[in-house]
Amino acid sequence: MKKHLLFLAVMFLLSYLPSQAQRQLWTVGTANTMSKGDIRLGIAQPSAYGLSNSLELAAGGFYFPLAPNLALKKQWLKTKNISLASRHAATYPGPLLRSISGMSYFNYFPDKNIIPDALGVKSEIILSLGFGYTTCPAFTSETFNRNNTFKGHTGILSFKLGAQTGFPLGDIPFPLIEEAVIHPQTAFFNEQISAYAGIDWDGRLLKYSDIKVDLDYTYLNADSWALEHKTQVNWYHGWRYFHFLFGYYASYVQGPTRSFFFIGPVIDFMWTLRKDKIQKGLFKEKMF
Repeated sequence: MKKHLLFLAVMFLLSYLPSQAQRQLWTVGTANTMSKGDIRLGIAQPSAYGLSNSLELAAGGFYFPLAPNLALKKQWLKTKNISLASRHAATYPGPLLRSISGMSYFNYFPDKNIIPDALGVKSEIILSLGFGYTTCPAFTSETFNRNNTFKGHTGILSFKLGAQTGFPLGDIPFPLIEEAVIHPQTAFFNEQISAYAGIDWDGRLLKYSDIKVDLDYTYLNADSWALEHKTQVNWYHGWRYFHFLFGYYASYVQGPTRSFFFIGPVIDFMWTLRKDKIQKGLFKEKMF
């Protein structure tokens, strides 16, 4: 049971990384948004819904009952090669952190009785630059051609700049957790503000796969900083709406009293549902 909770915790924290380790190869991590009415379903990563062609709502992950989360992304500018968006997110990680405290895997984790409920918030600005152009199925745009395939770029370079803070809900201050992955995601929960910057590349890898590579730097305070990297492949050969995502995540964190390094696999399964396909349903006729 402890191993399952540990896996759950790592998946949650990766999904809430400043680089949004989270992350999927269509709109997450770029300034692009989903089309109105489209749905993206994930297991480890949050699911998302296109409220409009420029507004995207995301929430969930199978850890949601222990770590409720919500994110909203608004695209403010979109030209042929440039997109600009802002993303705002909130999370409530207290129940999950208390669930994994006391595990033998963690050497510096505080007792669950001193981990209070807390609310974390973050905001970031994303600038994406498109390179190349294709009419093959891709993750790059909600625009379709007459053959009902995506029209978009073969590569997207994105730059991110953001800040995050957290607020303990109660009189107990949030404890210092000097653990790999967890420290940079919780060090700001005592009403401190941390800043981060990142660069990401999304592009075609092979005929039936895309790749995402990102690098992010987080400044926590005068004594702490983190450098994080993730490479992830999206493979969809033979499936039109089902995607298998795999790769690795690595981080080097300088904490107040020690430094630590972490590397581990990242695996997820995603489903994408387009609005027109949902409306047609099994009978190929519009249902609503």
